[in-house]
Formats: sequence, structure tokens, C-alpha cells
Amino acid sequence: MRTPNFLVVGVARAGTTAVVKGLSRHPRVAITSPKEPHYFALHGTVPAFTAPGDDVMINNSAITSEADYLALFPAGNFEASGDGSTSTFYYYEHAIPEILRMNPDMKCVVMLREPVERTLSAYQYLVSRGYESWPDLLDAIKAEPGRIERGYHHLWHYEAMSHYTESLSAFRDALGPDNLRVAFQEDLRRDAASVLVPLLRFIGTTPAPGEGDPLEEVNSAGSPRNRLMSSAVALLGRRAKARAFVKSVTTWETRERLRRSLFRQRTGVDYRLRKELGPRFAAERAQLRTLVSGITVNEQLPEWLASD
Repeated sequence: MRTPNFLVVGVARAGTTAVVKGLSRHPRVAITSPKEPHYFALHGTVPAFTAPGDDVMINNSAITSEADYLALFPAGNFEASGDGSTSTFYYYEHAIPEILRMNPDMKCVVMLREPVERTLSAYQYLVSRGYESWPDLLDAIKAEPGRIERGYHHLWHYEAMSHYTESLSAFRDALGPDNLRVAFQEDLRRDAASVLVPLLRFIGTTPAPGEGDPLEEVNSAGSPRNRLMSSAVALLGRRAKARAFVKSVTTWETRERLRRSLFRQRTGVDYRLRKELGPRFAAERAQLRTLVSGITVNEQLPEWLASD
């Protein structure tokens, strides 16, 4: 058994899966399988989230005992070992004490994204998987408080998950700036090496060939090209046995190429959404700039955060 020395803790729909994929290409980095065991957020609990698909996405796959979690790490002479559970950042009050108990010197990586775009991406992701029934994001956000009260899991918290300051402040206070790094989805899409290489050094690896190679887009979402085909794939994904079988006979890369082929390329946030949702996150911007000071992978901040 190995104790992890790093975690990619969040946020969801901000490039965490791509970063984990990029880090895992290094020959001396071990990543758990599944990539999101949700251990730190849910350890010692019995997950019972109630939304459509929550049994498949989290209840039946979360690892909640320490022994089972540590057993996920492969044996070998690795320089860095970790996981990529986005629930860790959102459920920080439960996660941080366990992180510090397991490894007081844990390195944590936080991926951030422009909040309105992240909100829309989370909604589109659940639409594309066949779980979200509201045809409009703003209607889904109106339903969000009731869904949270009824026990929907964190990915359904579209607006709430896009408020970053409370969680980031808690992580910075608990871990200290030396053990925390913030990177931005915008930088990852523009130049993957500018994010991956500094993060590999941060988690303690020595340089390796290909560590900064370009990344393919992962966890695609958007509007379906063919609704019948997309619905069939979504139905298959909701059946645990069928989902396990497909994973056993296909590669992760093949499944990602299929997902990309099913959805139209995103074209950004339309004016209506931007006008309604943008002001809800504006008040936090100055506080967020202060929080990320000195702990960002790249010194230059993305445009959405650089100014009010």
C-alpha cells in the first residue's frame, strides 16, 4: 500500500480529468483507478445521493474505507501517487481533516475556470449523459436549491460549485501556500505544457520525455448531433453492468472519441446566460485574486480574473 502525496482536488468541469490524464503519462506517476474514488469527501459514510444517475456516477463507485482506498495504488517505485476527485474541493469541510491526517504534506492542485462557462459545462455534461431533464440552464439553476436539499450530488450544484473562494480559502489556510497550486482551464487548453510541466515538478517528479505533449479533449459535452443516438448511449451509461462491459472491451481513448463525435462543438456562453449569471460571481473576483496570489502555476491570470 502507498500513501498518496498529491491530489487534483477540483473543480469539476475545469480540466481536472485532462490534467490527471496528462500527469499519468509520466512513467513515475501513479493514479488510482477509478480516477475519482471520492475517498476524502466521503470517507466513513455510505453514499446515498438521490439524483438520476447518482447510483452509477457516485453511490456505487465511491471508495469510503481507508484500506480500500490505499489498495487502489499500484505497487512500484513511483515518485508521485494521487487521485483526481473533484468532490474533495467542494466537500472541503469533510475532506481537509482526512487529507492532513493521512499526509500532512499533501500537495493539492486546484483547476479553476471562468464561472459561467463552468456552470454551463456542468449542465451540458449531465444533459449529454441523459440525466438532466430541464431544457434550459436557468430553469435548472432555479431548481438547484431544492435539488441540493433532496440530496443530489455535487455535479448538479451548477451555480454553487462555481463559487470558489470559500473552498480555496479553506485549502490555503489548512495546507499552506507551499502545498497548494492553482491552474486555469484556459491555460490548459491554450498550452498544456505550461500547466503540466510545472505541476509535475510541484508533485515531485523528475523530467521525462513527452511530459508536456498536447492533450486531447476529454469528457466532452454540448448539444447532441443526433438525439436518438445520444439517448441510446446515455441509456447504456445508466446501466451498471452494461457500463462495466463497455469499459472492459474498449479503451478510454476510444470512448472519448465517441463522445466527441456525438456532440456539437461548444461555441461559448450566449449573451442571455452571461447577462443573468455573470453578476452572481462578480463580487468574489477581487477576493479570488488575493487567494491565488503566489500559488498559481502561471503568473499571468486569465482575462476573467485579471480585472473586475
